[in-house]
Order: sequence, then C-alpha cells, then structure tokens
Amino acid sequence: MLTEWNQHVIECFPNEACGVIVNGEVRIFPNVHPDPLNHFEIDDLNWFECLRDDPKAIVIHSHTHGTALYDPRTPSYRDMELWLKTGNSIGICFTDGSKVSEMLWMHHRNDKPLEGREFIHGYQDCYSIIRDYYQQTLDIDLMNIARSFEWWEHNQNLYLENYERAGFRQVPLNDLKIHDVLLFKVRAKVPNHAGVVIGTNRFI
Repeated sequence: MLTEWNQHVIECFPNEACGVIVNGEVRIFPNVHPDPLNHFEIDDLNWFECLRDDPKAIVIHSHTHGTALYDPRTPSYRDMELWLKTGNSIGICFTDGSKVSEMLWMHHRNDKPLEGREFIHGYQDCYSIIRDYYQQTLDIDLMNIARSFEWWEHNQNLYLENYERAGFRQVPLNDLKIHDVLLFKVRAKVPNHAGVVIGTNRFI
C-alpha cells in the first residue's frame, strides 16, 4: 500500500512529504507549507474531501531531520496538535533521501505492553505510560496534551499545570496507593518525569 508513498517521500527529500490514507488507499498531496523543509501542510480543500470520503482518514507525512539522540519520527508539537485536533490516527516516517523508515502509527489508544517499549517522545514517553496504563488497567481515558520535545526547557510545565484538569489531586507520599502517579524532577526545574505505582515499592 505504501510503495508509491515511499517513492514519493524520497522524491520530495529534503522537503517533508504528505498524504492521507482514505478507506485504505493512499492519496498523495503537495506540501503547501511555506517552510516545507521543516513542516507540512495539506490544502484545506483536499483535506476536507478526504474527510468527506472517510471520516477516519489518516494523515501521513515524512520527517527529514534526525539525530542519534531521539527517534527521527518523534512527533513535533504541530504534529501532536494535528493528531489531537482531528481525533484520527496519524503516521510519521523518516527518510534520509535514500531509504524510508517504517511508519510510526500514532493511535489514540495504544495497547502495546507498557514494558519494553521504544521511547518516542510525545507518543511513548512517561506521560503516555500513565495514559496507557489508565486505559489498559482502569478503562479510564485521561486527557492528552500536545508537547514539544524537551518541553520542560521551553517554559512548559506539563504535569503541574494539568494534573487537576486530568482529575488528579496531590496526596502525601506516605499515603501512596496502587494506581497513584509519582512525579520526578530529572535535571529540570519542574517535574519532567513520572511513573505509576503498580505495587508495594514498585512503579512503572
């Protein structure tokens, strides 16, 4: 299904490529963003036609920059905004101009095992572990939040600004129970890491 897409991705390099999967078929569209080296945009008319034909249409696009420090398919803040705004899944691949990676499929429910996951900021990070644990274990859907890479270095305070909106309240450390959330500061001024208590002296 994605063979034509992969060819298109390589042809577009170093610009980002974009398209939409509509009823299982890939529709390729030009990237109309004014900065296609770093972002993508699908013309509104094309996007609305895709939604008309398939309300669960899936946006796919490529990334063309990467380092050894993180998965180059890591969603940007704008990618996360699109994902959360549409309510549909999205797909992100990476190309270096000669080959194309496997697609990262971002679904709103991630049923992969919580342990042993590849770390992907914004989709399989510590807040994602909390959300997925609550979905898988308690059948509770916690709010999701668009976040930039290393948000704690860019004046965002993901946990303290949003925990009450998500239905949490602070409790004394010695009152911890299973399913409670622990927050940590790791080389940061604000809590930027978290885990869920899953047993006595055990958290994930």
